Amino acid sequence: MVWEVDFIRWVQSFSNPVLDNLFQLITMLGEAVLVVAVVAWIYWNQDKQIGIRLTFAIVASVVLNGMVKDIFRLPRPIGMEGITSGRLETATGYSFPSGHSQNGATLFASLALHFKWRWLLWAAIAIIPLIGLSRLYLGVHYPKDVLVGILLGIAAALVAYYLTRKFSNILRLMLVTMFALLPGLFWIESADSFKAYGLMLGVTLGTWVEQRFAKFQVPKRLGAKLFRWLGGCVVLGLVMAGLKLLLPDGMLFAMLRYGAVTFTALGVYPVLFTRAEKWLAACRLKK
Repeated sequence: MVWEVDFIRWVQSFSNPVLDNLFQLITMLGEAVLVVAVVAWIYWNQDKQIGIRLTFAIVASVVLNGMVKDIFRLPRPIGMEGITSGRLETATGYSFPSGHSQNGATLFASLALHFKWRWLLWAAIAIIPLIGLSRLYLGVHYPKDVLVGILLGIAAALVAYYLTRKFSNILRLMLVTMFALLPGLFWIESADSFKAYGLMLGVTLGTWVEQRFAKFQVPKRLGAKLFRWLGGCVVLGLVMAGLKLLLPDGMLFAMLRYGAVTFTALGVYPVLFTRAEKWLAACRLKK
């Protein structure tokens, strides 16, 4: 719509080096690296149950975003006359709804719901629209993309919060959700949707592995927390980079790659650090 293009131009009329750098940082709050880092810290080091609930909310939201994008298949404003687009490496796939806006809304709304800290609620109220504004400022989304992305993200956070508290067996909830979304694979056409479903598959399998073989406890010492978190970030980075080099291009391989990351984060890595910590504790006893 013409008014949306005019609105983006108006937002970009305030462009200056300070805002350029500021909105580059703000938009990162809706990107996968930060989302994974925050949720991984909570899951490995703070509260395992909240961590897995956050993971469920975010992954379900990502799957929903990909499927809605494949239904509408709307183009981005990139290349429109009078619009300057930045950070194009994060602007993949269709435009509607905004993935960054939806990711940020799901993450920060879920954090506010679970932790119930007043400062976190106010932070979420401020950060969520700022992420959306950053996508307009960077010229990679239309206003409707941002608005619907925010609404879907908050809705996903609320529904996931209710479901994960209603059902005591979260693994069963994941299986039901995964199979309910399975028919979507027969009509989606974008790699982003296959990646999203891969995330869901990896989360489900990883949760089963952790419950079956790890059953880890959250460490109390800050040093142990930092060691576990930094080690996990390195492991996940190596898995992602290694599989990208080894596997050929294609939607199914993209699904496998992204599924392997969440499977490692929730299942394989907890098994590894649990056994490593037990081995170190046994060594100390021998001394």
